[in-house]
Amino acid sequence: MNDLGKQIELEITKTLRELKTDLFDSSGQTLGRNWEDLTPKYKKWKKKLLGYAYPINILTGYLLQSLVDNAIKVNVNYDESSDTLSFNINLDTDRIGLEYAEYVNDKREYISLSDEEKKFINELVIDIVQSHFEGMQ
Repeated sequence: MNDLGKQIELEITKTLRELKTDLFDSSGQTLGRNWEDLTPKYKKWKKKLLGYAYPINILTGYLLQSLVDNAIKVNVNYDESSDTLSFNINLDTDRIGLEYAEYVNDKREYISLSDEEKKFINELVIDIVQSHFEGMQ
């Protein structure tokens, strides 16, 4: 992979980590998401255990940490000879390695990319490519 591909891969990965962290920190109220609130019973239990009930989907922090460390896989291919760029983003609950990851995702979607997240990533890639080629002139 050439320098442009490496830069795009690194920036997408970094940005996805930030976006997913923001999603969890906001209790799913950002980036076109609207997570269902905690049940009163669970909210009471969590507040008693931790002293706070929010943010949603963060109890120990393992789910978010494993998501940003393990589940995000970005593949970028830039073919200089044909001047074509493609990239693939894979967010995989199996790579999180926690039994409850799929259940939590079914209740409060965090794995897929919302339209806002996709737009953000596409704009990021456009900016990187433009900067790269402007720097070559």
